[in-house]
Amino acid sequence: MKQLFFGTVLFLFGSIAKTQVTAQDGKTYRTVKVGNQTWMAENLDVSTYRNGDSIPQVQDPKLWSSLKAGAWCYYESKNDMGVIYGKLYNWYAVIDPRGLAPEGWHIPSDAEWTQFAGFLGGRVGTSGKIKSPRGWSGGGNGTNETNFSALPGGTRSVELFSFAGNYGYWWTSSEFDSYSAWNRFLSYNNNDVGRSTGWKQFGNSVRCIKGEVENNFKPAPTEITASIPDSSKGTAAVVNPGFNPDAVSFGDQTWMKQNLDIATFKNGDRIPEVISDSAWIKAGQLKQPAWCYYNNDSTNKKLGKLYNWFAVIDKRGLAPEGWHVPNE
Repeated sequence: MKQLFFGTVLFLFGSIAKTQVTAQDGKTYRTVKVGNQTWMAENLDVSTYRNGDSIPQVQDPKLWSSLKAGAWCYYESKNDMGVIYGKLYNWYAVIDPRGLAPEGWHIPSDAEWTQFAGFLGGRVGTSGKIKSPRGWSGGGNGTNETNFSALPGGTRSVELFSFAGNYGYWWTSSEFDSYSAWNRFLSYNNNDVGRSTGWKQFGNSVRCIKGEVENNFKPAPTEITASIPDSSKGTAAVVNPGFNPDAVSFGDQTWMKQNLDIATFKNGDRIPEVISDSAWIKAGQLKQPAWCYYNNDSTNKKLGKLYNWFAVIDKRGLAPEGWHVPNE
């Protein structure tokens, strides 16, 4: 029985990686096989495309935020952070036709990351298998039984560097919309493989996967909306005292005629009201739900509350029973 189990582990996760791939700038990277996929076991750290063209290093935040072409930086523009975590690339570098990945490799799509999580046993409770056994804060290290060696390299938003030591973010090659693209993230405080979108100007780590480039596509948002009812019924929704909106039908859809104005989730948990700019930014950085009134003026109640997206997707439910927040 032990032999059979050991053989199964080797099939799914591969043996300790001793193979390497050499990138276009001459640097070599360890590789590892997980399921039927072969991945780099390190974050990418190249400064040229496959054809030899240079990828510009951009430190200035205003210039970074205005870019529509490939660029890279080190976390907080510190070279020693690059030694640990590799480079942070914007999404325009990821999809540049000159090729960010070395010959015979490509940047994984959203679907390939989903398949990768499947080899681990799903997105929930499995990231310890790919997290490095050191480097994660708060006791968030992993067993790294796959030898994938994921590190918390943080991210660069339009102007801020955030989360090194706590979170790692990796681009996929799949676009979400004209402004954003899919990524994957790991956290120090859980063992889930997170899936989210980020603006294309953000700076994230990159891992490469072996093989020809797969067709990029916008996956249907089934992973986000799977737990949401397919349709909404009723002519009025009783949400909480003082908010009982009228409804109107268009075709086979029934919509509320007012903007939502609730301060609790469906299960009764309170949604935090966040007033200051700094606290609102922090809630977003920590991926925590929040709401406010326009200009923090409660006389604007007729306009409803303004919610961040983390309130919208919270599993406790922002919409009342039998209703849901519409998908794209």
